[in-house]
Amino acid sequence: MGTFCNGIIVGLVAVTANCDNVEPWAAVPIGLIAATMYSFGVKFIHKIHVDDPVEASPLHFSG
Repeated sequence: MGTFCNGIIVGLVAVTANCDNVEPWAAVPIGLIAATMYSFGVKFIHKIHVDDPVEASPLHFSG
């Protein structure tokens, strides 16, 4: 459940940085791309054994 919520947060972070220039329909692909990048980032962090219990590092890097 925590990873799901972090995926939502990273999508919001990616869209709010440029919300004045993005059409509403374009916010969906931006959020999906950011959430996908977050998912790969979490897998990478686990693969290299980084101690990040709340998975904040991939959230900040992909957002």
